[in-house]
Amino acid sequence: VLTLTRALMNNASLVKPILERQEAVSICLRVFAVSDEEKTRALVIRMVSVMCTDSLTNQTQLRRMGGLQLVIEELFRQAEHRSVQVGKKACVSFPKGVDSGEENIGDDSELSAGGPASVLVAALLDLLNRGLMRNRRSELVFAQAEGLDAMLGLLETSDFVMRVKVLRILV
Repeated sequence: VLTLTRALMNNASLVKPILERQEAVSICLRVFAVSDEEKTRALVIRMVSVMCTDSLTNQTQLRRMGGLQLVIEELFRQAEHRSVQVGKKACVSFPKGVDSGEENIGDDSELSAGGPASVLVAALLDLLNRGLMRNRRSELVFAQAEGLDAMLGLLETSDFVMRVKVLRILV
Protein backbone atom coordinates (compact mmCIF):
# COMPACT_ATOMS: atom_id res chain seq x y z
CA VAL A 1 0.00 0.00 0.00
CA LEU A 2 2.83 2.39 0.88
CA THR A 3 4.59 1.79 -2.45
CA LEU A 4 1.38 2.31 -4.36
CA THR A 5 0.68 5.53 -2.45
CA ARG A 6 4.15 6.84 -3.27
CA ALA A 7 3.73 5.92 -6.93
CA LEU A 8 0.40 7.71 -6.90
CA MET A 9 1.90 10.82 -5.33
CA ASN A 10 4.84 10.93 -7.75
CA ASN A 11 2.99 9.99 -10.95
CA ALA A 12 -0.61 10.95 -10.27
CA SER A 13 -1.47 11.66 -13.90
CA LEU A 14 -0.39 8.14 -14.88
CA VAL A 15 -1.42 6.07 -11.86
CA LYS A 16 -4.68 7.73 -10.79
CA PRO A 17 -6.70 6.85 -13.95
CA ILE A 18 -5.66 3.21 -13.63
CA LEU A 19 -6.73 3.11 -9.98
CA GLU A 20 -10.02 4.83 -10.83
CA ARG A 21 -10.84 2.13 -13.39
CA GLN A 22 -9.96 -0.58 -10.86
CA GLU A 23 -12.16 1.09 -8.21
CA ALA A 24 -9.24 1.21 -5.78
CA VAL A 25 -11.21 3.49 -3.44
CA SER A 26 -13.71 0.69 -2.89
CA ILE A 27 -10.93 -1.83 -2.23
CA CYS A 28 -9.23 0.48 0.27
CA LEU A 29 -12.51 1.12 2.08
CA ARG A 30 -13.06 -2.63 2.44
CA VAL A 31 -9.56 -3.05 3.90
CA PHE A 32 -10.24 -0.15 6.28
CA ALA A 33 -13.54 -1.67 7.40
CA VAL A 34 -12.16 -5.14 8.17
CA SER A 35 -8.67 -4.36 9.48
CA ASP A 36 -7.98 -4.13 13.20
CA GLU A 37 -4.48 -2.69 12.80
CA GLU A 38 -4.39 1.09 13.13
CA LYS A 39 -1.31 1.51 10.92
CA THR A 40 -2.89 -0.45 8.07
CA ARG A 41 -6.10 1.50 8.40
CA ALA A 42 -4.18 4.79 8.37
CA LEU A 43 -2.23 3.75 5.25
CA VAL A 44 -5.31 2.82 3.23
CA ILE A 45 -7.14 5.98 4.29
CA ARG A 46 -4.08 8.00 3.29
CA MET A 47 -4.13 6.30 -0.11
CA VAL A 48 -7.83 7.13 -0.56
CA SER A 49 -7.01 10.70 0.41
CA VAL A 50 -4.35 10.98 -2.29
CA MET A 51 -6.67 9.36 -4.85
CA CYS A 52 -9.46 11.82 -4.01
CA THR A 53 -7.26 14.88 -4.52
CA ASP A 54 -8.67 16.74 -7.53
CA SER A 55 -10.62 13.66 -8.66
CA LEU A 56 -14.39 13.96 -8.80
CA THR A 57 -14.59 10.30 -9.85
CA ASN A 58 -12.81 9.09 -6.71
CA GLN A 59 -14.71 11.53 -4.50
CA THR A 60 -17.96 10.14 -5.91
CA GLN A 61 -16.73 6.57 -5.30
CA LEU A 62 -15.87 7.50 -1.73
CA ARG A 63 -19.37 8.85 -1.16
CA ARG A 64 -21.24 6.04 -2.93
CA MET A 65 -19.27 3.24 -1.27
CA GLY A 66 -20.15 4.51 2.21
CA GLY A 67 -16.68 5.89 2.87
CA LEU A 68 -17.91 9.06 4.50
CA GLN A 69 -20.02 7.02 6.91
CA LEU A 70 -16.99 4.86 7.78
CA VAL A 71 -14.96 8.00 8.45
CA ILE A 72 -17.68 9.49 10.65
CA GLU A 73 -18.00 6.27 12.66
CA GLU A 74 -14.24 6.18 13.20
CA LEU A 75 -14.15 9.84 14.25
CA PHE A 76 -16.86 9.13 16.84
CA ARG A 77 -14.88 6.10 18.06
CA GLN A 78 -11.67 8.10 18.34
CA ALA A 79 -13.37 10.90 20.29
CA GLU A 80 -15.18 8.42 22.55
CA HIS A 81 -11.94 6.85 23.80
CA ARG A 82 -10.18 10.10 24.65
CA SER A 83 -10.71 12.43 27.58
CA VAL A 84 -11.79 16.01 27.11
CA GLN A 85 -8.79 18.34 26.81
CA VAL A 86 -9.19 21.59 28.77
CA GLY A 87 -6.98 24.37 30.04
CA LYS A 88 -3.25 23.72 30.07
CA LYS A 89 -3.76 20.17 28.80
CA ALA A 90 -5.27 21.63 25.65
CA CYS A 91 -2.53 24.29 25.35
CA VAL A 92 -4.98 27.01 26.31
CA SER A 93 -3.84 29.75 28.64
CA PHE A 94 -6.19 31.90 30.66
CA PRO A 95 -5.76 35.59 31.52
CA LYS A 96 -4.90 36.41 35.13
CA GLY A 97 -7.93 36.43 37.37
CA VAL A 98 -9.96 34.04 35.17
CA ASP A 99 -10.84 30.72 36.78
CA SER A 100 -9.56 27.94 34.54
CA GLY A 101 -11.29 25.19 36.51
CA GLU A 102 -8.00 23.32 36.90
CA GLU A 103 -7.90 22.77 40.66
CA ASN A 104 -7.78 19.00 40.30
CA ILE A 105 -5.66 18.79 37.19
CA GLY A 106 -2.96 16.61 38.76
CA ASP A 107 0.80 16.98 38.53
CA ASP A 108 2.71 18.83 35.82
CA SER A 109 3.54 15.58 33.99
CA GLU A 110 -0.05 15.60 32.73
CA LEU A 111 0.36 19.07 31.25
CA SER A 112 1.21 17.96 27.76
CA ALA A 113 -0.21 19.10 24.47
CA GLY A 114 -3.27 16.92 24.97
CA GLY A 115 -1.74 13.49 24.56
CA PRO A 116 -0.30 11.72 21.57
CA ALA A 117 -1.75 12.49 18.16
CA SER A 118 -3.16 9.52 16.32
CA VAL A 119 -1.81 8.84 12.83
CA LEU A 120 -5.20 7.41 11.91
CA VAL A 121 -7.00 10.59 12.97
CA ALA A 122 -4.54 12.67 10.96
CA ALA A 123 -5.19 10.46 7.91
CA LEU A 124 -8.96 10.71 8.39
CA LEU A 125 -8.79 14.50 8.61
CA ASP A 126 -6.60 14.61 5.52
CA LEU A 127 -9.17 12.50 3.68
CA LEU A 128 -11.96 14.85 4.70
CA ASN A 129 -9.91 17.80 3.53
CA ARG A 130 -9.16 16.25 0.13
CA GLY A 131 -12.23 14.13 -0.49
CA LEU A 132 -15.00 16.18 1.02
CA MET A 133 -14.25 19.88 0.96
CA ARG A 134 -15.48 21.81 -2.08
CA ASN A 135 -17.67 18.85 -3.12
CA ARG A 136 -21.23 19.95 -2.33
CA ARG A 137 -22.80 16.50 -2.54
CA SER A 138 -20.21 14.99 -0.24
CA GLU A 139 -20.51 17.90 2.18
CA LEU A 140 -24.28 17.37 2.28
CA VAL A 141 -23.93 13.62 2.91
CA PHE A 142 -21.36 14.33 5.62
CA ALA A 143 -23.63 16.84 7.36
CA GLN A 144 -26.69 14.56 7.16
CA ALA A 145 -24.73 11.63 8.62
CA GLU A 146 -23.81 13.61 11.76
CA GLY A 147 -20.31 14.34 10.50
CA LEU A 148 -20.32 17.76 12.13
CA ASP A 149 -21.12 16.19 15.51
CA ALA A 150 -18.21 13.80 15.05
CA MET A 151 -15.90 16.70 14.20
CA LEU A 152 -17.04 18.66 17.27
CA GLY A 153 -16.45 15.61 19.47
CA LEU A 154 -12.98 15.28 18.01
CA LEU A 155 -12.37 18.99 18.54
CA GLU A 156 -13.22 18.59 22.22
CA THR A 157 -10.93 15.61 22.83
CA SER A 158 -7.95 16.28 20.56
CA ASP A 159 -4.59 17.81 21.23
CA PHE A 160 -3.73 21.27 19.95
CA VAL A 161 -2.34 20.18 16.56
CA MET A 162 -5.38 18.06 15.72
CA ARG A 163 -7.69 20.86 16.86
CA VAL A 164 -6.14 23.14 14.27
CA LYS A 165 -6.75 20.51 11.56
CA VAL A 166 -10.36 20.03 12.67
CA LEU A 167 -10.98 23.77 12.71
CA ARG A 168 -9.58 24.13 9.19
CA ILE A 169 -12.09 21.60 7.93
CA LEU A 170 -14.98 23.13 9.86
CA VAL A 171 -14.25 26.58 8.47
